[in-house]
Amino acid sequence: MRTWQAGWTQLHFNTQQIREELAEYCVPQIVKTVNGLGGLDEGRVVPRSLSLNAPARQLGLFDDL
Repeated sequence: MRTWQAGWTQLHFNTQQIREELAEYCVPQIVKTVNGLGGLDEGRVVPRSLSLNAPARQLGLFDDL
């Protein structure tokens, strides 16, 4: 993980991790990092945390997050 001066955090995954360990390793690392940095800021009063147990949903082009 690398944090840039502009506030971006960069995660690194190799091809094998993405192909073979996406659900078991990559996604949990992304969730852990997002939550560790304070959650998702969607313009709400309080940023929300991610959960691996939340039901998946697909957003349409004009859906509000």
